[in-house]
Amino acid sequence: GFDLEPWRIEGELMYRSVDLTSLDGSLNAVSGGDYASLAIAANLIYDFNLFGDERATSYIGGGVVLVDEIDIDFQNGVESSFSGDDVGFQLLLGAEYRFAERWKGFAEVRLLELGDPDLNSESNATGRVNVDYDNRALLFGIRYDF
Repeated sequence: GFDLEPWRIEGELMYRSVDLTSLDGSLNAVSGGDYASLAIAANLIYDFNLFGDERATSYIGGGVVLVDEIDIDFQNGVESSFSGDDVGFQLLLGAEYRFAERWKGFAEVRLLELGDPDLNSESNATGRVNVDYDNRALLFGIRYDF
């Protein structure tokens, strides 16, 4: 990303995957599966000093997300796959603390909203599946400023 104080621009590549253990709807013969996505985002973030300490920074931001691959696989003896893509938005809120010249610890919440994308059938499947894609992430980590 780029730091344009007090604004930052960042690019993000994200992969998310979750196992399915139950399913609501008409596909009651499903015994498991997985739900995964690959996405890229462009975020604009505003830094501000909420804590009164020059080493601590709060930030709020948002961005546009292109989910290039949303994939859901159902297991019911034979794997049935559905996939698609969509565009959504992301909101984020966080705080970071500089503990060395170029190192920061951070905590943030990211809310990703795509709505209800339709996924088209792939292997061993027919029709379409409409999914609800909302992701909430709580992140903790360490950043290094170049």
